[in-house]
Amino acid sequence: MTYEYRLGDVDYNGKVTWHKKLEVKVEAESAKIPPEFGLHRAYPNPFNPATTISYQLASASFVKISIYDVRGKLVETLVNEQKDRGNYSVVWDAGGLSSGIYFYKIVAGEYSGVNKCLLIR
Repeated sequence: MTYEYRLGDVDYNGKVTWHKKLEVKVEAESAKIPPEFGLHRAYPNPFNPATTISYQLASASFVKISIYDVRGKLVETLVNEQKDRGNYSVVWDAGGLSSGIYFYKIVAGEYSGVNKCLLIR
C-alpha cells in the first residue's frame, strides 16, 4: 500500500508554503499474518547441540511445544503460553542429551503437528 503525504508550513502571517508530495510504501498488515497454522522443519537438522524450531499462528492461541524421545517420553517443554498471531521461533539446546532422534510437537488451539530432528554428538 502506498500513502502520499504533502507537508505545508504556516508562518506567523498565515501564509502557507506547500512542499512536494512524498510517497511512503507500507507493507499491509495482512501480508505479515500467516494464513494458516504451521510447524516448520528444525534448522539445522541434524544438529549439535542446538536447533531452531519455527512455527506460525494464524490467530492468537495457547501454544505448547514439547520435545519427545523415540520412546515417546517427554524430554522438555519449550513453549507453554498464550501467543498472538504471527511467526515465531524457539531455540532448543539439547546439550545434555545423547545422540538420537527426537520429535517436537506443537499444539496451538485446534492445530497440532509433529516433526522429527536428529541430534548428533
